[in-house]
Amino acid sequence: MARRTTIRIDALQEIVEDLRFAPAATARRHADAAAALAAEIDDDGAYAAAWITTRITGYRPDAASDGGDAVIVGRALRAELSALVERLSERANLHISDLGAGALWIDDLCARWGVTARTLERRRRQGLIGRRVRDDAGRTRLAFALADVERFEAAHPRAGRSASPAGRIDDRTRAAILRRAQRYRRRLGWSRNQTAARLARRYARSREAIRTILRDHDDALPAPVFPGEPPITLAARQSILRRRARGAGVAALAREHDRTRAAIHRALRLERRRLLGELDLRVPAPPTFQRPDAHDVILAPPGVRTGLGAPHEPDVGAFVRLAGAAAPPDERAEHARAVAACYLRWRAARALETLDPRNPGARALDAVETDLRWCARVLAATVADHRRLALATIEERLGAPFETLAPEHARALHAQSMAALARAALAFDPFQRDRRRVAGAASAALQRALSRWSREHHNDAHPSPTAAKRTGAPGVALADWTRHVAPWQQWLEPPPGVRTALEHADEETRRAVELRYGWSGDPPRTREDAAALLDIPAARVAALEQRAARLARDRARAAHARDTADPSPSTREDG
Repeated sequence: MARRTTIRIDALQEIVEDLRFAPAATARRHADAAAALAAEIDDDGAYAAAWITTRITGYRPDAASDGGDAVIVGRALRAELSALVERLSERANLHISDLGAGALWIDDLCARWGVTARTLERRRRQGLIGRRVRDDAGRTRLAFALADVERFEAAHPRAGRSASPAGRIDDRTRAAILRRAQRYRRRLGWSRNQTAARLARRYARSREAIRTILRDHDDALPAPVFPGEPPITLAARQSILRRRARGAGVAALAREHDRTRAAIHRALRLERRRLLGELDLRVPAPPTFQRPDAHDVILAPPGVRTGLGAPHEPDVGAFVRLAGAAAPPDERAEHARAVAACYLRWRAARALETLDPRNPGARALDAVETDLRWCARVLAATVADHRRLALATIEERLGAPFETLAPEHARALHAQSMAALARAALAFDPFQRDRRRVAGAASAALQRALSRWSREHHNDAHPSPTAAKRTGAPGVALADWTRHVAPWQQWLEPPPGVRTALEHADEETRRAVELRYGWSGDPPRTREDAAALLDIPAARVAALEQRAARLARDRARAAHARDTADPSPSTREDG
């Protein structure tokens, strides 16, 4: 079987990475678009990475964050498009019959042109499009559609000859590249990645092509010009994950850390896998969890699939109103949610065991994280059902209405009460016959939390009735407890301002992000599932997530700038 051609252009490699979740039909459509583009490329032209992505996938990336400002020489682009089509066609799971009549295997095309397989590989670097398809025996092999072959023959009348293609780096150019690389390293102390970036511009080649020359040269020397790059440290991985969550582009992170985009993607996956591995996901697991239809049965009840992701109560007044109007929790719905929460954690733990800790797959990671987000939404629904219990317990302990608390005490008591309910919901075992309701564990957790608060604030435990008028407690803002129901939400939830920013986002962004995080009442979706529902590529969903994060970041910065420029009246008087 012919080896897979390496993709050295970052923009094309990122398309492959982003489309690895795409449905087969989408991958095939993009493969056809890339094949058609190969026939239009001018070897001496210059093509923006954003334009290439738009022509192939149908959407325009954000140049500032996705490296769309890069310019690629036509000759280098044509050389890589066959590799891109090869990867996408493999994802599309094509059969040889899908290429139409007259499709040729490698041996057939070599015989047609009278060349060797090695020469055929060079022709592919000139723009000959090949696709990986299944033969009748089910094996995956490289094949060529007759239309692609004839198009290449028309553009290259001497295709059957074995002369070296114009795009190949000759020995003289290779020696010049190595001399300059040694000079940059010796005089400037540049890394291999910095040197490759400079030489790629100078010689009109892709950065990865230059990196390959430098790496191959160093591999043959006992004392390489560029010592091996150390792995990205834990602190750097943590920083990369935080900044990516806030909307930083992979290209910007790669420049900042002097690494390739592939290295940044891998660092993100490794850090996500490390965080997941530190979770305690042990739960009671009855034999029913292992049944083939467990997903369809356990996750089917309405309380598990609908009414999820409701926003938190924004202030004291809203908390009192919601708690006062709440009906007693439905025992069957509560039990179904508790079982589903256990099952989702159990399934995530099982999937986590199969992940390679050194190179975890992005799709598998997304599935585990989505199950945990779903579990958090289910637990949050259980906590919300017990607001009435929380309010009654607080007021019984205080001997006064909740609104009479000072603002700082109202916020603290609310946060501690909701955290106690969350701990009770997370630890609840629905399979113990003597514990069929969450209320018992929740009430005990609330009593413990309020006892601690009373000991710490014994002088404020019985506020006067006039305190409410003085402090205006009903309008006091409360923290968003829905983001702290489960420990994994510390990194699996988007930045706090994203949900609010969606009110100012376009419809496509709002819908994609709500589907991903389960904010529309339904369970959270994997990136691939959200893309299928929206009929867009998975890469587009990822781009919309980043757009929402950047929107939240920009709004937060603008608000901070306004607050800084317009100080409060007390501050002005003090000045």
